[in-house]
Amino acid sequence: MKSDSAVAELEAIMQGLRDKLHPLQQIEAPQPIIRGIPTLAEGVFRNPSPLVAVRFAFAGRWEEAFPGLILFGLSDMERSYKNHLRAELERSRRPELMKHYQHSPAGRFPPEELSEFGFNDIWSGNLYLTWAKQSDGEPALVWHERGHWQEFANLTRFFQYLAGA
Repeated sequence: MKSDSAVAELEAIMQGLRDKLHPLQQIEAPQPIIRGIPTLAEGVFRNPSPLVAVRFAFAGRWEEAFPGLILFGLSDMERSYKNHLRAELERSRRPELMKHYQHSPAGRFPPEELSEFGFNDIWSGNLYLTWAKQSDGEPALVWHERGHWQEFANLTRFFQYLAGA
């Protein structure tokens, strides 16, 4: 389990981003985690890790935490398997297209190990939580845009990156 200091660090970083008050920033109220964190597999939910629980206790949908970035609320995530990502997942599983998607999160992880975490509407990039086994129990985060990706060991590392730390 994550230490209280790791949880407090993530809370402080998110508070700092919120306090920047980017003129377009919009933050919805948090939604309770009832069934778990939705994955891209219909009806499959993951138990929230301590840092994921902190993120969703802090805010629901969070727009403009970083320019163009939309961090999804739980209801956004639950709809993800029905939207454009469903088509991407299907394409990524077709052998003739696999060479184009093999390094994308959809090509590297099965849908039950991915949660769409957000979207960058400037660069058409997607953010994913990857639920593959981690030694600390926290999901990693992959930011995939235009054929390139950045990986973050956990949500704290991702929010540090957004904050410029």
